Amino acid sequence: MQPFTAEARESIGLSVEETTALQRIWEKLNKDAAAWSTHSRQQSVPDSLHYIRFQRPDLVIQAITEVVNSVRAGEKPADFHTPASEQAENAK
Repeated sequence: MQPFTAEARESIGLSVEETTALQRIWEKLNKDAAAWSTHSRQQSVPDSLHYIRFQRPDLVIQAITEVVNSVRAGEKPADFHTPASEQAENAK
């Protein structure tokens, strides 16, 4: 996430300190969301804003291609409903 411009801060009525704190919280929440899956990653793209599909379609296409290739290769994420000990036993 790029730093807020002075114009953006003014339009939402927040100080530099408040928008810096907001960015840290946003980054932490995104990192937490990425941890929900065993097949995920968080990728920061400094030269894009909220609509990454418009600003960096190349990266969106690359990520989708990676998912499709992973599925085609038969890679499967761990079953998050199954306890880790049971997953290890099933892998034997």
